[in-house]
Amino acid sequence: MNDTDLTSWEIWLCNARGTRIGQLDTVGPFVYSIAANVPGGFELTLPGIFDKTMLPDDMIEIWRRPTGGRLKRERVYFVRRIRKFDDADGADWISISGLDPLDLLRRRIVAYAAGSAQANMTDYLDDMLKAIVTDNLAGDAVAGRNLAALNLTVAPDLSACDSITRAFSYRKLDILFDELANHSRQLGTRLYYDFVPVLQSDDTNGFDFRTFTGQPGRDRTYDSGSPVIFGREYGNLEMGSLEYDWSEEENYIYAGGQGTEADRNIQEVSDTARVGASPWNRCEGFADARMSETDDAVVAQGRAALEEGRPRKTFDGILLDTPQARYGKDWEFGDLVTATYGGEQFDGVVSFVQVSVDENGQERVEARLDIV
Repeated sequence: MNDTDLTSWEIWLCNARGTRIGQLDTVGPFVYSIAANVPGGFELTLPGIFDKTMLPDDMIEIWRRPTGGRLKRERVYFVRRIRKFDDADGADWISISGLDPLDLLRRRIVAYAAGSAQANMTDYLDDMLKAIVTDNLAGDAVAGRNLAALNLTVAPDLSACDSITRAFSYRKLDILFDELANHSRQLGTRLYYDFVPVLQSDDTNGFDFRTFTGQPGRDRTYDSGSPVIFGREYGNLEMGSLEYDWSEEENYIYAGGQGTEADRNIQEVSDTARVGASPWNRCEGFADARMSETDDAVVAQGRAALEEGRPRKTFDGILLDTPQARYGKDWEFGDLVTATYGGEQFDGVVSFVQVSVDENGQERVEARLDIV
């Protein structure tokens, strides 16, 4: 076996404008994750003699070549924490960690007044996300908030989801986007979003905000024509766990719009099948929709809360890097795959991947499926 047959990595340090400073050749153990609709993170250790100064939002590029595959960029992260420490033997180390560009949504609010075009929209849900990014981070944002000069762009509209009306003045973008994605799922379309790294003509990193429906990656399910199937019987699954969780379910929502006391606009939204799952299972909740001006908009808030309160069916496990299912070659983050466990076969989106590499260069890949 030659070196090209082994999994390998390249890790590069870039400045905050995305320009490479240099490759990190003496990295100790490291771990990184990729997640759907929430920021993934990284942490790596360097010898204490590492002499390059790092600043907030310097970037870490992680490239990975899977066994038998090609070298591809896994993810780009912002440096957000630096820690110097010594171990039990007195050796000095530096730990750096941070989050990927989805953290940019946490750093912004919808900074527009109620009733403005930027804070009250009727649009397809996927296009609405892009419009909000354009208004608050990209080309239409005011000076001081506009990141277009740092090569932050927004992909063209796809109009692939339902159209809704929503008001969201001064809401945090990360919380708002989670609600809108949940609302889209409630209406029947799984909606994903990401800042995708894009290499610029001057070899710097930029980011393009994109949306995806169904799944962010490829269809690799049982009947797709190029299936990837995980299960103990295939030798590519360890420590599987299939969980059904009704502990935080809310299936009957009272959504409160504008007005006060008895005059407040209250709309009721429910899931009849979930309520009827048992004689005891009416689980009520309240959605604050005071920014919504119409009945339809208040109902939309209620539906989003209904989706957020759905019972959870989750599958966790360690998806092994085997010749029949190589991570980065046969399957990747965002793919729709098939798994078998506990006598069930189900499809799920690879919604979380964590890659850990120990001090001996041994890799461990863990993944989670969002069952569809």
